[in-house]
Amino acid sequence: MRQINGETLLKGLVDRWRNHKKIVISETRFFFYLDRYYILRKSLVPLEQLNLCSFRDQVYSELKDKITRTVVDMINDERDGKVIDRDLLKDVLDVYVQIGLGMECYEVDFENAFRESTRNYYSNKAQTSILECNGADSPEYMLKAVECLQAELERVSHYLHSSTEPKLMQDLQSELMITPVETHTEEAD
Repeated sequence: MRQINGETLLKGLVDRWRNHKKIVISETRFFFYLDRYYILRKSLVPLEQLNLCSFRDQVYSELKDKITRTVVDMINDERDGKVIDRDLLKDVLDVYVQIGLGMECYEVDFENAFRESTRNYYSNKAQTSILECNGADSPEYMLKAVECLQAELERVSHYLHSSTEPKLMQDLQSELMITPVETHTEEAD
């Protein structure tokens, strides 16, 4: 998988994750007695958790940067009007959540990079739109800003984790409304 890029990489990750989960279910059933009594009595890590950590350490850790870049690039492509496989993105982002035994992998490995990319994207978009609309306080600019907010809310509902929404809205308000209006006001003075 190291030589694979783009959507093919994401599909490969999702397929391997699904297969891994099936194996974990079978293994957990097969070793039920061992897991329930011996491992519990000896205070060892349960097999299911051990298997999740194994996938995270051996597959995910090697590819996480490449996967994150691919996901962020696909989201930016969608922002630019290209059609993307939203179901695939949802499946990949679910891997971030499930693999971390909590939200840590999602927040640290994906969300931080996504938010940085979002701020950069909309900072550039705001500058372009301000020039096209004759200022950040024009009704045309405000309509474009609202359209961007709605598009991002739609992304949250389709494939991003719901915990991303408040952070994303804060970033968007800053990049599309607060910073451009402050800059425009300073230039007018």
